[in-house]
Amino acid sequence: FLAAARSADAQIYPHYYDRESWMAAQGEATFSSFETSDAPLGYFTYPSYDYWEDQGVRFTQMWGGLGVVTGDESNYGFNLAESWGVDPSTRALRTGSDYIAFDVTVPATSFAIECAVLNAVGIRTHYADGTGSFLIGGQGEFPDYRPLFYGVVGTAQIVRVELIYGAWNPGDNIRGYLKSFSFGNTVPAPPAAILLLGGLIRPSRRRS
Repeated sequence: FLAAARSADAQIYPHYYDRESWMAAQGEATFSSFETSDAPLGYFTYPSYDYWEDQGVRFTQMWGGLGVVTGDESNYGFNLAESWGVDPSTRALRTGSDYIAFDVTVPATSFAIECAVLNAVGIRTHYADGTGSFLIGGQGEFPDYRPLFYGVVGTAQIVRVELIYGAWNPGDNIRGYLKSFSFGNTVPAPPAAILLLGGLIRPSRRRS
């Protein structure tokens, strides 16, 4: 985490821990989100990396594989369906890796995830202008697996995201769950010339 945060082009942006403040920070913008519950059960590995490409995520690198499980599976005595308040048959993307990278395939200047993991969460975003940002968060060593929200807002188009998370003990990293991915894209302001022209045009009335 620290090595990534110290890189020359990385900035530590304010952390957004709820969807409302993340959306409000972007002003006028368009937003899209999807949950991982529609993925097929079982291992989620290559060639399934482009499963959500049309929604914004094309996986490019993982350590280990991912598994899609139902919400009635428990870890540390916590049941995902109960913690998330969903039907036990609801599916979740369980991570089998503490490092995941993917290309962003929709126009987006901001990115967010909902996840339930042990210990630390890091989101490294890469922008089209060559800059990057780094968000650091954490859920503690023994969470109840409530999916917490982590978001970052930038000013340029995001082209790539790296997720780095998990506990320090061997095997604990496979007890993380990714619930949703979200993207925001700021609506550009009209050019000044158009605004000026708009101010000169007056509505006309047809005379009979």
